[in-house]
Amino acid sequence: MTSAGSKLRRWQPSNIQMTRKASKMQPVIGRILANGKARESFEKAHQLDPKSAVALIALGQVSVEMKDFVSARKYYEEALKLEPNGHYAQTAKEALQKLKKK
Repeated sequence: MTSAGSKLRRWQPSNIQMTRKASKMQPVIGRILANGKARESFEKAHQLDPKSAVALIALGQVSVEMKDFVSARKYYEEALKLEPNGHYAQTAKEALQKLKKK
């Protein structure tokens, strides 16, 4: 598998401890943001697997951290369209509710 493929594998649910609650994801996102490459990494993961709700939820989280609320809404909504009852659907719904207040 290519280098990009191995990077995507790191973000698969079976390879990382991502929870349903966005608040519990914050420490993971915070560590990734520290190196300044979070958005780039998650965008690459999304390009490699456009149907990955994990990548979209992560992009939503990063966008919120960057105060890019328009993009965050787009990513969460896209994740819900892909998997309306999926593993991360509740996380996306809760995040969208919070974004309505912004």
